[in-house]
Amino acid sequence: MYTNLYTEVHEVMYWSGIDTSAQGASQTVGPWVDVKQMHRLAAVLEAGTLTGTLAFILQGAEDDVGTNLEALETVNLTAADDDTLHFIEIRGEQIKAAAGVPYFRYVRIVLTHSNANVFCATLLGIVPRNAPVSTALIDSVNVV
Repeated sequence: MYTNLYTEVHEVMYWSGIDTSAQGASQTVGPWVDVKQMHRLAAVLEAGTLTGTLAFILQGAEDDVGTNLEALETVNLTAADDDTLHFIEIRGEQIKAAAGVPYFRYVRIVLTHSNANVFCATLLGIVPRNAPVSTALIDSVNVV
C-alpha cells in the first residue's frame, strides 16, 4: 500500500496497429515490433460489433521472422463482449522466452476471429529505456 501520493508521467510511443475493419473468419496479424527500448508494452483492443469469437493475442519471438514464437498473453472474447475495450499490459521483465533465450525482443498483435467482427487494435510502448528526459512539463512542477 502506498503511503504517499505519487504522480507518474509516462512517454507513450505508438508502434503499430490493426485498423478498424469488418473481418470474416480469419486471422489478422500485426507487424513484428522491436521492444528492446521499452520498459512496458500495452496492447489495446477496441471490440465493436462481434458476431462470433475473437482471440486477442500478444505474441513474442526472438527475431522479426518469428523464431521460437510464443503467445505471451491471450484474451478471448465472444459476442457478449460487443463495444468493449481490452488491454494487455506487459513489463519488460515479463517478456521471457522459453527455449533457452533470455527474452523475446520482438512482439506483435494477432487477432483470430470467427464470423463477421468489427475491431481495431493498437500496440504502444511505454516508458522508453535510456531516453532523454523531457522538460516539457518542467514549469508545472511545484516544489513542496
